[in-house]
Amino acid sequence: MTFEPWSATSNKLEQAPAYYSPTQGELLLVVARDAAAIFVAYLIARSMGVQRFLMVVDRTPVAPPPTKYLTTHALKERGWTATMIAALLPHHDAARTAYVQLPGKALVKLYLRTRVEEVELSEEFLIEQERATKARARRGTAARTAQHQALLKQCVQRFRPSYVWPERWCQRSDWQLSLVDVQAFYDRWALKFTEMGYSARQRVLDALHEKNRRLFSKRFPGVTPGPQRPAKLKKPATKSPPLPYGL
Repeated sequence: MTFEPWSATSNKLEQAPAYYSPTQGELLLVVARDAAAIFVAYLIARSMGVQRFLMVVDRTPVAPPPTKYLTTHALKERGWTATMIAALLPHHDAARTAYVQLPGKALVKLYLRTRVEEVELSEEFLIEQERATKARARRGTAARTAQHQALLKQCVQRFRPSYVWPERWCQRSDWQLSLVDVQAFYDRWALKFTEMGYSARQRVLDALHEKNRRLFSKRFPGVTPGPQRPAKLKKPATKSPPLPYGL
């Protein structure tokens, strides 16, 4: 609880001790944390002869004191994984019942904070953390690969060429027109492939051309697909590093 005078003439807030005696025309600002402190401040202000004062509750959040034990959930928030806990903290230090009763009534494992902090400073923790990071990256790569495969399958399944073209295109062969249809279909799906790399997008286009070759041979049995080969995707241009000023 603090007492601070506020001058009505200068509008300047200055620090003052608890025994500050305000002059006439000044407003006493009292900052307290709870109702009990506000009541005490009110009594002190009246005893000081203050006629005008302002009560303000200090709502600054107070950090809770560190707990003695850490739960498994708290460890994971600190960067631990289940594998790291099993390897570096194989035995828990205490246990308690869960606040929410779940089926099986499993106890919540508790680990001493001092023990956890000591392990986090060891080299074994850094090694396990690096392994966990690499494993997480591999899982992310596998998930993206599976997603790309699902998108490739969906794209190829949707490709159903009709092999019917306007008469004004008769100057081209049927095979050339089918290649144009494949490229046009791929361009319509191109926005869905923005997160895929060049090789993955090329696999999608190759799969479309392979399906087109099979369907074209079935639709035109006497026509040999070709000789024009399907076009490849253009590789993204790589930015060359800037040359030094001396060159």
